[in-house]
Amino acid sequence: IAKEILKATQDKKRSFLGQLQDQMRWDDKLMDWAMASPGLRVQLFRFIDCLPALRSKPEIARHLQEYLTAEEVELPEALKKLLSFTNADSIPGKLAATTVAPAVETLAHKYISGENITQVVRTLERLRKDKMGFTVDLLGEAVITETEAQVYISKVPFLELQGSFEDAIEALDHLRDHPVDLMFLDIHLPEMKGVTFLKTLTDPPAVIITTAYHEYALEGYELNVLDYLLKPFEFERFLTAVNKMQSEKPTSEIKDYLFVNIQLKKVKIHFSEILYIESQKEYVKIVTHDNSYLTKMSTHEIEGLLPDSLFNRIHRSFIIAIHKVRSFNSEMVEINGNNIPVGRGYKQVLEKL
Repeated sequence: IAKEILKATQDKKRSFLGQLQDQMRWDDKLMDWAMASPGLRVQLFRFIDCLPALRSKPEIARHLQEYLTAEEVELPEALKKLLSFTNADSIPGKLAATTVAPAVETLAHKYISGENITQVVRTLERLRKDKMGFTVDLLGEAVITETEAQVYISKVPFLELQGSFEDAIEALDHLRDHPVDLMFLDIHLPEMKGVTFLKTLTDPPAVIITTAYHEYALEGYELNVLDYLLKPFEFERFLTAVNKMQSEKPTSEIKDYLFVNIQLKKVKIHFSEILYIESQKEYVKIVTHDNSYLTKMSTHEIEGLLPDSLFNRIHRSFIIAIHKVRSFNSEMVEINGNNIPVGRGYKQVLEKL
């Protein structure tokens, strides 16, 4: 690549991208590769369908990588190298978008008869005059982009967008310091797959997976995801998914106790006995006046079983019984002689104590 860039700077007549396109007529290459690989052909046409909705080079680069690096796609070496970038907003990512997207668009127009009835009729009449046979497909799938996803979220009264993150590390940093009820997770993230990232979380929020790949659905449901949205999806399908989070909240009369699994039996614990709850990897420790219980569930799961009027989460790993608090400051809450840390993203909860 360095040699090509140096050569391009010495040649004032043609740009680097111009030389690259001269060497590799990408539209013709894509045609040859697509005809030779059914997996690539399917994903390439799925990308073509969403291309008009993509607004920026990083967004094009992300979708290129997502659609064309699926396991069922056998990429030729040249395309594999071009899509090996780790950040869609990087120079290699933008180069991939600049190089491949125009070629894909050129390829698409070899198959697209028009965007409206007038254009289609004109194309078909020309083909008839040339005595060519043809079939016409009407494409009308909805495409979900990052911008459209944010619009979807803004339409739902009980959803508030906290942030959007390019990679798992940024998302993890946010989850560590902020209470999150619901996370939309893409399968293809830089450095690791979304499912792998989900497995690393000891106390994940409710998760809705959004992806172009149906083959991860079973694994997603095994990880207790709330729903699995296959791109492209419309707002109605999106709303059905997020409503599941609402329907999971208890609507019946609140009991004053819960049952938890302890050593192959269910143990009854009254809410009035609980001092605080601490996350311990795949388990939670429920601390009462006289005992402590270790049960296998996430903090998110047990939080859904507790009444909001009696309990509050003050840290991603701690839930406290509000009426058991003896004293507190901005960093710590004291309960029965135990100092419980307050997470940076939970300090506003103290105002309710």
